[in-house]
Amino acid sequence: MNQEIKPRIDSIRFYYGKTRSAPKTGDRRVTKKHGMQIRIPVKHNGAFVTNSRGKFTFRWKTIQQVYGTYWHYLLTQDEIKAHEEKYHLTKKIS
Repeated sequence: MNQEIKPRIDSIRFYYGKTRSAPKTGDRRVTKKHGMQIRIPVKHNGAFVTNSRGKFTFRWKTIQQVYGTYWHYLLTQDEIKAHEEKYHLTKKIS
């Protein structure tokens, strides 16, 4: 009567997580044709554009397109400085 008591497993749960994080405003990518780009939500008449499920619509914009707009805060200081030097937007004091 010395039988071992084995645990009984009724069910096993598997949890599948996302392999990468969801894209967000301000994400960056580099393409061969356009170089560095930043992900920006689309605005029309002051309101954000959404699809039928209520998700925001996004576009990829270059640093030149983002500079001086509402989304300027997404640029780093290095990107702003490089853009200003490239397009001669800084005033040199002589």
